[in-house]
Amino acid sequence: MRSLRRWYRSGEKRFPESLSLTPRIAKMWYVCDGCLDVQEYGEPRAAIRIRHRDDRQEFFLNLFEEIGLSPSYGRETIRFGVEEARSFLD
Repeated sequence: MRSLRRWYRSGEKRFPESLSLTPRIAKMWYVCDGCLDVQEYGEPRAAIRIRHRDDRQEFFLNLFEEIGLSPSYGRETIRFGVEEARSFLD
């Protein structure tokens, strides 16, 4: 966790430009800012809140595209569809 402390140097969370989405980083991000919503027919959708200005939308989406996922982004939230939620959570 100490290595993630640098994300908060300005007093608010700021994802570093050098960030790569490792399994550990993805897990911690999801545990801290994520949620799972089970739909009417039992299908899961996952989301991660950014609570960050939208000026880095491409940066956030590219992190996931680099690992083969294509989430959507809106209202400071990265959203995964049913199949992508399963892939991401696996």
